Amino acid sequence: MFAPGFVTLFFVALFAVNVAGYPVPEPLRRALAQRGPAPFEPIQAYINRDFHVEPYVKRQGNINTIPEELPTKAPNGVLEAYVKRQGNINTIPEELPTKAPNGVLEAYVKRQGNINTIPEELPTKAPNGVLEAYVKRQSNINTIPEELPTKAPNGVLEAY
Repeated sequence: MFAPGFVTLFFVALFAVNVAGYPVPEPLRRALAQRGPAPFEPIQAYINRDFHVEPYVKRQGNINTIPEELPTKAPNGVLEAYVKRQGNINTIPEELPTKAPNGVLEAYVKRQGNINTIPEELPTKAPNGVLEAYVKRQSNINTIPEELPTKAPNGVLEAY
């Protein structure tokens, strides 16, 4: 059951031992022996001759005393607690739709004068924005059986 795995592992190990024991060519060995570690020279662009280190001093006057549970803001880098504006509280229930013209929140009121009373199964049209039921023209009903050929000179349907 484990024999194929052990055989594969044996051949991989055999290959690794052969690769590790392969002799290095003489010109490559001489080149590596003559080459020593290069001295470290910093790049000239990164040299800063006026470099000095200032020790870190913790600022004692800028300690955050606001609890982390409270929201904060930092106008102009000064940390302060975020205070809600009490004059602009939303008193509209969240189930009702709202709108905010000019940033003032108000309940959305449906226009009662423009209610669609036409059943949705009937076709409708809206000439000039007024919704009305679509009425078929009864004078132009095709009474010719569909098996008969027809023609329509000047748009009037008649038997051929």
